[in-house]
Amino acid sequence: MKKITTHFFVVLLMFISSAGLLAQPNVLPNVQSWNNGKGYFKLANSSRIVCSEDDYTTLKKDLEQFSADLAEVSGKNLTVVKGTARKGDLLFTLNANNKEIGNEGYIMQVNSKITVSANKAHGAFYGMQTLLQLFKQSAKLKKGKAVDYPKVAERGFMIDCGRKYFEIEYIENLIRRLAWMKVNFIHLHFTEWNGFRLKSELFPGLASDQAYSKEDIRRIQDFAAKYYVMVVPEIDVPAHSTAITDYNPYLGFKCKSMRYAKKWQGDEANEQDKAWALDATRPEVRSWLRALLDEWIPLFDGPYFHIGGDEWQYDREKLQCPEFVKAAAEKGYEYPGDLYVEWINEMNDQVKSYGKTTQIWNWWNFSPSEEQQNKTSIHPDKDIVINVWNHPRQKEIINAGYKTILTSEEGEEALYVTPFDGTGDKKPGDYGVFHSQRIYEEWEPNTHKNVNGFKVCLWANEAEDKADEWFNQYYDLPLAVFAEKTWGSKEEASIEAFEEKFETIGKSLKK
Repeated sequence: MKKITTHFFVVLLMFISSAGLLAQPNVLPNVQSWNNGKGYFKLANSSRIVCSEDDYTTLKKDLEQFSADLAEVSGKNLTVVKGTARKGDLLFTLNANNKEIGNEGYIMQVNSKITVSANKAHGAFYGMQTLLQLFKQSAKLKKGKAVDYPKVAERGFMIDCGRKYFEIEYIENLIRRLAWMKVNFIHLHFTEWNGFRLKSELFPGLASDQAYSKEDIRRIQDFAAKYYVMVVPEIDVPAHSTAITDYNPYLGFKCKSMRYAKKWQGDEANEQDKAWALDATRPEVRSWLRALLDEWIPLFDGPYFHIGGDEWQYDREKLQCPEFVKAAAEKGYEYPGDLYVEWINEMNDQVKSYGKTTQIWNWWNFSPSEEQQNKTSIHPDKDIVINVWNHPRQKEIINAGYKTILTSEEGEEALYVTPFDGTGDKKPGDYGVFHSQRIYEEWEPNTHKNVNGFKVCLWANEAEDKADEWFNQYYDLPLAVFAEKTWGSKEEASIEAFEEKFETIGKSLKK
């Protein structure tokens, strides 16, 4: 009898769930909590988008964009009005007065009308994205109440515009996708050894043939702001700087050991004796860099400016460079690498002078073997945000008191996407692989107080000539998985079930 009763109860639960009475709203990422009500709300042609007089000025542009987007997904053209909501309306307010949901969260009550309450406009906007996803699937919504907010504060995606120029329209479409899935920043890696993608007026000729003008940068930022996506710009120096030393050879080291970079720049560049790293031991080179950054830092609206600081040569190469060793000795430093850390801190003061926070990669802290060491006796300032790509260094850097963005290159927590195209030394799967199943089913974000957030990094190594859209196949699913896991928690039991949901909801307004 007990077996029969238990079996009946399980079947009943399955029936109820299939009827939609227990299921959460089918959205990506999942809402944090959902309480079912009785009955359904149905969007009608007579429905309106309503906002109070007090909040209308703040939300006006968002409401108008929501109306246009809603028409695209549902076919219904709803008017935006100020005033009191009635049955069948969609009401948006900024009177949530709820500390739990923060600036990005919202409370959505689905009854005879739908009410989205938030503390800030950002939260109301994310409530709109949730509704767009739901109305894309059906005009009929289950009644109930959602309380929704992110688990992780900063959730981002980096795109390698340095190795490969991506069209502005492509970047804008990517930004819209990020907002659709509540990912809140895009990191634009503007410079690399083979490309400088910012058109400088101070240094004409520095930019590559394909590069972004200052008008382009304004356009990208304005578009991103419309969708509450923060832009994090990066000029990667003093290494990864071959494009800069091509423009002005005087800026590079004279010694061969600090020019040559077997692993990081192409064989052709090494054979031509092109300089991988800028000679930051010389005051005049630092002055040139300060002038370059002075031109670009104030043009970006966001709170961060990323100066790179990645992959300069190891100690054995530094010690083979007479000018490097001499400059370190003259300053009384224990290691030549201290000069680069000194430079990072000098640039940090410059970034802070514009009211911004500096970001760097964690290279100063990385030594992969006894032969390849990267020692320093001094460290970057503690107010710099460290982008930790090397997983074994995460704990040490976090415990040292640095605020961090975690983005592991390899291993069980890899968030890198590096597809390659198979024509060079590597093919897809050789390095920088985001394992969607493992991340979705097993990974939980580190919630240490010093972890600001996480990001997925799309690198264009050895795929620089591919069309923009070619890269989508490699990051489509990883980005969706990342959005789900950093906002809240997974709802589906397997990656296969999640993929079905992703297919239903789509990458953006259109599949």
